[in-house]
Amino acid sequence: MKRSRTLGLLVALTTLPVLSAALIDAPPVSAAPDCSGGRIPPLTLASTGDTLEYGIFDSLGRFFYSDQSTSRLMRIDRFGEPPKPLAPIPAPGAMVFAQDGSIIIGTGDSLQNGTTGDLNPMSGLMRVNPDTGAAQRYVTGLGMANGLALAPHGTIYATNDAGFDIDRVQGGTVTHPWARVYSTNGVAVSPDHRYVYVSQTFAPAAIQRISIAQPSQVRPYAVAQGADIFAGLDDMTIDGQGNLYVAANGAGQVWKVDTSGAICVLAGGLRFPSAVNFGVGLNSENLYVVGFDGNISELANVLP
Repeated sequence: MKRSRTLGLLVALTTLPVLSAALIDAPPVSAAPDCSGGRIPPLTLASTGDTLEYGIFDSLGRFFYSDQSTSRLMRIDRFGEPPKPLAPIPAPGAMVFAQDGSIIIGTGDSLQNGTTGDLNPMSGLMRVNPDTGAAQRYVTGLGMANGLALAPHGTIYATNDAGFDIDRVQGGTVTHPWARVYSTNGVAVSPDHRYVYVSQTFAPAAIQRISIAQPSQVRPYAVAQGADIFAGLDDMTIDGQGNLYVAANGAGQVWKVDTSGAICVLAGGLRFPSAVNFGVGLNSENLYVVGFDGNISELANVLP
């Protein structure tokens, strides 16, 4: 897919009623306030030069990221060292860690798959050994496998930002669709396991809340206002208290959404941030951002 995700986002956003040129060429004026304590300056830890879709740490502190430019899953053992190609993954998307420590990663995360994915689901998941890179097919028949979230008992939810269908993988079986919300990207499960939250990309920026017990029940949870409707929300994560953290790709920001649904800007000055995740161990209070500009950045002391 390489740069098509970035271009696709800009093209889709320009189909909305009004688009300020500042969204693309300069830092936008955000309607949301800064988070308490002000914005956190991003610290760049690595610059890969590639298009990064997702990034996550394992329990050993190794950082894994989806490289759309090379169609590979990459691993950084320690920042400052060069990334290591781990496994070839066609159009790699988000990833989660299975109970056995293996990586479950989306494959087929492309606009081509997504636009036809509701009617002709061609994407899937692969299981990768994080040490050796040995990979095998886990499931097929997903609409896109853009965002992934892990729920109890190994259940996985997968999103499609170019369609309507949200899929569920349970016991190796795909439910397509499990729920329907237009252009979903980031996905997270609430700490009480009652809800699935999804962010919307090619639509006025919002986060929708889906009842796990009754997935036809979809409610707006956080809705952007003013210029922020053009933010182009991407992937997101959740903390133990239920606060959401979302990459606002088009706005070049990271947002925090508290448990009341209130939005604030946690960081700005980023170039097309695509995903956020917390660190591990001594860095577990820090948030880490990957972007389409190839950078991996750190936001320090996000959690109290």
